[in-house]
Amino acid sequence: MDSSPEPTRSPDHSRRTKESSSVQKSDFSLSKLNKTFSRLAEDSSPHELPPSLGETPRAILEAMLFMGNQDNSPLTSDQAAECIDGIDSSEVATLVQELNQQYEQDGSAYHVLAVNAGYRMQLREKFGRLRDRFYGRIKRTRLSQAAIDVLAIVAYNQPTTQAEIDHLRGKSSGALLSQLVRRQLLSVEQFGVQKRPRRYRTTERFLNFFGMENLEELPRSDDFEKKL
Repeated sequence: MDSSPEPTRSPDHSRRTKESSSVQKSDFSLSKLNKTFSRLAEDSSPHELPPSLGETPRAILEAMLFMGNQDNSPLTSDQAAECIDGIDSSEVATLVQELNQQYEQDGSAYHVLAVNAGYRMQLREKFGRLRDRFYGRIKRTRLSQAAIDVLAIVAYNQPTTQAEIDHLRGKSSGALLSQLVRRQLLSVEQFGVQKRPRRYRTTERFLNFFGMENLEELPRSDDFEKKL
């Protein structure tokens, strides 16, 4: 009988373990998992707003400028007018002017610039050095397709080992697993006996990243048939 010491788990980890134990292991094809998780990772348009926000046109425009376009292109007057009731594209410039006047009065760190037939919210030039110090050399990157492959396998087969992941992918996943652990999308179960393989699970941040409340919201077999 194996008398190896059990890993120390926090109350939150125990709760997640119970949730994940109810998730059945999946034999779905990797290509289907890829497509579904890719859709989750690239979810939603920034301009799909509720029909009744109860906010002023200027406030709605400010929110749209703050979010920006998904492809980082400037927000056009036509895009803004489509989401603001009672406003046409010719009136957007006036709203922008009112926003900038308010920012000036408040001593705000940002303003709205007219660029390339559209508008963009950005820091005032005098705050540029502060921005550079804050970001430093850090670059935001999206998950690669290979990383999504690994996340999908772990999500549906957790807890799982690198050997099992490598077998399903047909290649080594060590570097990707280390990257996903560093980004806190996966966690590692640590055991006292080094000879036992480490097992990987998804984390709370994984749920937040893909917009899920718990593991029960993972797409099931009937969801794949509807989406693919």
